[in-house]
Amino acid sequence: MKFPLKPFVAALALSLGAVPVMADMAAHLGPMAKVMKPGADGAWLIEDTDNWLTLKNATAPGAIQYYWMGVPDSQGPNYTVSVNLVTQTDTPATPAYAGLIFNYRAKDSYFGVTIGTDGKGYLFIRSPSGFKTHTEEKVQAKNDGSDVLTATVTGNKVTFELNGATFVSMDNPNGFSPKLGLMAIGQGLFGFTRFTIY
Repeated sequence: MKFPLKPFVAALALSLGAVPVMADMAAHLGPMAKVMKPGADGAWLIEDTDNWLTLKNATAPGAIQYYWMGVPDSQGPNYTVSVNLVTQTDTPATPAYAGLIFNYRAKDSYFGVTIGTDGKGYLFIRSPSGFKTHTEEKVQAKNDGSDVLTATVTGNKVTFELNGATFVSMDNPNGFSPKLGLMAIGQGLFGFTRFTIY
C-alpha cells in the first residue's frame, strides 16, 4: 500500500489557506512535540511535513497507536484542547480513525474521540473488559484538513465538538484524568496540526 504523501499534505495545506511557514514541530504540534518524534514506531511511521504531523500505517490493519501527555497544572480544572485532523485509507471497506485520546489512566482505560474515513464521528471506550464503540452520526467530518476537534473540560464535565457542533458530552463526579493526546486507529494515513491547550 502506498499513499501519495506529498500531494496529500500539499492538498491539506491548500485547504487550510495561507498557513505561515513553521520552523519546527512545536510550532504546529504544541506540547505534543515533546512526545512524538519523527521516525518508525513499530508498524507506524511518523513524519513532519509542511506543517502537518502524519502517522502512516501501511501494514497492520486494526492497529491502535496513541501518544499522550499530561495537561500542565497551570491550566487548572478548566481547559480546552483543539486540533486540526484528517484521515484517509485505501481500504474503504475498513474505516480508519483519527482523533483525541482522553481520560487516559492505563493501557486498558481511556476514551478515543475520533473521526472516521467515512466522515462519521466515533467514540471508543476502552476498559479492562475490552472496547465499546459508539457511532455519532450527528456530526460529519469533511476529511479535507479543515476539521477541528475540540475537548472543553469544565470541572467534572467534558464536551467534545467537531467544527463547532457538539459531538459528545460526559459528566464524571470523580473528574477526568489530565492525560490526553492524539490517536490513530487502523491502516491509513493520519494528519494532525494546530494542537493547542488553552
